Amino acid sequence: MFDALLYGEVETDTRWPSSLSDFAGMEPGMLVLSVSTLAFSLSIDVISWFIPEYMNRTGAGFGIIGLYASVALLVETAYPYLYPKFRNLSSKRATLAIASVASKGTVLWVLAGEFGFFVPVPPWVLITVGTILVMTWQTHGPGALYDEIRIQSQVDEAHAGGSLTGVEAMKRTGSFLLLFPATFVLVFVGNFEASVQVMAAFIAGIGFFAAASLMVLHDSTEFPDLSVTRPPFEAVRSSLGALTDDLRSALYGDSLVHFSEAMIHVFLIIVIAQYHGIGIDIGPFSLPPEAFFGILVATELIVGLGSVLFGHAVADRLGNRRVVMIGGLAAAGFPIMLVLIPSNAVLIGLLFGFFGLRFAGVPARRALFRERIESDVVPNVDHDLDTVVQSTHLARDAAAVPGGIVAGLLYGLPKDIVMGLGGPSIAFFVAGATALVGLRQFIVFVGE
Repeated sequence: MFDALLYGEVETDTRWPSSLSDFAGMEPGMLVLSVSTLAFSLSIDVISWFIPEYMNRTGAGFGIIGLYASVALLVETAYPYLYPKFRNLSSKRATLAIASVASKGTVLWVLAGEFGFFVPVPPWVLITVGTILVMTWQTHGPGALYDEIRIQSQVDEAHAGGSLTGVEAMKRTGSFLLLFPATFVLVFVGNFEASVQVMAAFIAGIGFFAAASLMVLHDSTEFPDLSVTRPPFEAVRSSLGALTDDLRSALYGDSLVHFSEAMIHVFLIIVIAQYHGIGIDIGPFSLPPEAFFGILVATELIVGLGSVLFGHAVADRLGNRRVVMIGGLAAAGFPIMLVLIPSNAVLIGLLFGFFGLRFAGVPARRALFRERIESDVVPNVDHDLDTVVQSTHLARDAAAVPGGIVAGLLYGLPKDIVMGLGGPSIAFFVAGATALVGLRQFIVFVGE
């Protein structure tokens, strides 16, 4: 196997994995390539949960952290339209360039905490640049494959009566499992900044290994096309213009919920580490607040995985309206309750589990959108169903971009500025209220 990897004399199974079962029996060379690229993608997702606190510890204010979140969302939304020739995984040179750039981005995360001693650049600048580089992997590199396969398989899954694509299950399960070694590092390294640097260094190693695997195995691998799920701007404009009033209202509501989630996600770890400031004892181990946060995110992920797995069956029994309402109430109620409940580890853990229920309405919401677009919009435009659906996704994602900036400005408000409430409470109250308005809009659509 290693001789084959070294000299490239490998005949690989060209099927790119779209579920956990696809890894079984896979040719060794293709297995190494698939696992390394997936591990790099999932590791990036996991460490992203801890980056905001890392920024705060290295001197970034809440406004800067909110700006960072909005920049990341903007990059994620706009990147696929930039340099489209690099979104060609059949090009070995382009693929290796993306892998190298993304790996160097993680190195900047490692150096950010120490660079101030040598260069007069704020650490948050290096962290932000590192994130921009890393995201090329998720939008132009092999990391984008899993999103492409997920999008392409959603229609088949829906028609088959399923509620979760294999890629979604694979990514969520992988992220859940990786949170435990991340928590281990946070406990045993002790210092939070050093822990994040250790994680980033390890991820950089995975990235460079994935790049080496691509260099050896690229020519014998058939990669899916990355260009099919990004409609051109003219198609987006005409697709959105053709939406009926009720679909436009539903998109508005869905966008508000995503805006709310964009407001809170970047500040979740800061709320746990600083606002509540509590850890948890597990046997002989004492988990600091940041490590406790890793357990909380794992709780949310596992509940979310179950919610989507069984969301379709629940919708059949209770109806789409009730399931969408459950998911919306979880998204809207979580931020408000998080800043109201006592600093109790059990209560906060239950609340994060409740937050995972927001995924319960995903299958029903997805199916409703597709059905109404197919019947009311597609006959009136010169685009297929997938183009119109992806146009609504782009509009929703773009609407969420300012969420980080708004949250950062609110979170940084002085204590007791409004009715005894400080910045964190105001920011999360506004996020919850925004999600409630969005939920109302979508519930009206579901009722129709």
